[in-house]
Amino acid sequence: SSAVISNLTNTRVVYAGTSGALVDSANFTFANNTLSVLNLDVDGLASFDDIVVSAASTFSGAVDINADIGESFGSYKLGFDEEIVKYISSANIATGFHAGDPNWMQKTIELSINNQVSIGAHPSYPDLSGFGRRDMSLSKNEVENLIKYQVGALTGFVGIDNLSHVKPHGALYNKAVNDEDTALGIIEAIKSISSDLIHVVLAGSKWESLAQDQNVKIAKETYCLLYTSDVA
Repeated sequence: SSAVISNLTNTRVVYAGTSGALVDSANFTFANNTLSVLNLDVDGLASFDDIVVSAASTFSGAVDINADIGESFGSYKLGFDEEIVKYISSANIATGFHAGDPNWMQKTIELSINNQVSIGAHPSYPDLSGFGRRDMSLSKNEVENLIKYQVGALTGFVGIDNLSHVKPHGALYNKAVNDEDTALGIIEAIKSISSDLIHVVLAGSKWESLAQDQNVKIAKETYCLLYTSDVA
């Protein structure tokens, strides 16, 4: 899971496992656009994937707790979407190029609506067998078209007025952080669909700067890195 956080000051973050049981508070540091959590009590949790940010205090700004869901495919069910939606405020729903399919998209949309979770598109490189984690050399125009195609697919289910944001997935997201053509392809595609859509970008990246230059709505994203005494 990830947290979209802006204007942080000294604070403490409270965590919750997918079982719903609160986990001990943790101190954190924020540097180089990375939220690092220390001394986290993870007793009783199955894995770090079970941990999501549940609440934060003593900060200025807004926090949106966000997760990638809808990544099942056909007869294969992946993840515990029914649990994670209890602790997030927005969801990135897979749009078929790295995971997901029309039936799972519909199910995930209904799950999000029933839990009052904002719906966003999670477009990827066309890399189903690699789960969208392999880099591809695409032109700016190719990137723009694949974003339009996938966001359009999700919009067909929810309508443009019910789509809040777009967050690229995996290797496409990572490429946009530093590659101008990729970032601009994403930005211009989303902007052409609707000026009301929020662009989820990595805080402090070239991508963020380019989005700001285009005067689009952005959410600056950062990730939580969890540490214990035996994990570096």
